[in-house]
Amino acid sequence: MTQAQRAKAFTLDWHKDLGWSANPFTTENLEPADYFICGLSNEQQQLNYFVIESKTFGTITSPPGMGKSHLLRWLLYELGRYRERYRTVLIDGARIKERDFLRQLIDGILSAHEHALIKAYYKLGLASLVDIVLSKIKKDYSPQDTFYRKLSRDDYSDERLMMEFLIDKLRHKPLILLLDNAAGLPDNSVKLIHTLFERDIGFHVICALTPEQLKKGAIADIGEKDQLRIDIRELPYPSAREMIKRRIEFFGGHDIEPFHDVELASIWDEAKKNPKTMLELCSTKAVGAALRRIKERPTDNLRINRPGDRVTPTHKTPNEFLIPPQKGDEEYHINVIDRAADPFDVKVIENQPADFVVKEVRQKKKGSAHLLKK
Repeated sequence: MTQAQRAKAFTLDWHKDLGWSANPFTTENLEPADYFICGLSNEQQQLNYFVIESKTFGTITSPPGMGKSHLLRWLLYELGRYRERYRTVLIDGARIKERDFLRQLIDGILSAHEHALIKAYYKLGLASLVDIVLSKIKKDYSPQDTFYRKLSRDDYSDERLMMEFLIDKLRHKPLILLLDNAAGLPDNSVKLIHTLFERDIGFHVICALTPEQLKKGAIADIGEKDQLRIDIRELPYPSAREMIKRRIEFFGGHDIEPFHDVELASIWDEAKKNPKTMLELCSTKAVGAALRRIKERPTDNLRINRPGDRVTPTHKTPNEFLIPPQKGDEEYHINVIDRAADPFDVKVIENQPADFVVKEVRQKKKGSAHLLKK
């Protein structure tokens, strides 16, 4: 087996063999959130009302994989255009430890001036910046110098001082706290949320969790009335198809290829109408399609010795391959455009050393093409 044959027997970059720049079916939330969200227009409208009407507490529930996290990230994206009106912080309850909640909350509401103060003065020792920065931020509130010293040392142990800072900040600009996987929050974090609600300041919370977690979890201890109650139960197939289409096209593909509608609808049924499960199944089936393409590629290298030699494909032609030169000849690269109507349409890649182009290769049992001078 030649080196070229061995190389075609294994690949890790399977998505490239399908013409994609990356795997479109990752279950991670993709950005921009407003482009990738599909089939949740009613829920998006409910969230819009929640913010406009300054409601304080709400929940988004659904079984795992239905789009709760994506909804929160969409709202975070949209509220990013209104930074002058709201502070918005997104915290994933499944990924934080006991003291991380307060750290992430404070870090999320610090202004650019305050981040500069902590980094430039306390961590780098540039004392000359203190007066400049404090003179600006003191227009809004009067923080103690010790507060920034503690943050510079990653010291959040003085909860009283931290709470005073939070409360003072929220009096000047409301905070919308988005809690993903809210059931994973430590008990002390839930108590902190409850305390902030008691102070009757600009504090709004939206939690995402499963219905079972809502009934049994600590979120119920917050004691606030649920003013949202979004419950995602099912995504219709047209929305699921649009989700797959957008992902494939974002990474360089076309429509839902390599799937067709009957196959994709079957995958949707197999996934029991769960978007996350559908993405996992699509990924598995796309890998299989890519590996089949690799297996079907020709193993023989083509050679071109001089202008006028004929190129005869024997099977499906690969997207791109190097034509090894004969002794004394230049190297040529040939790019193959694989189309269903004419899969052997071949051309020389531009800006290569070769000074010739392949005119055409037609779909026959033995297609052929002439190399012609430009």
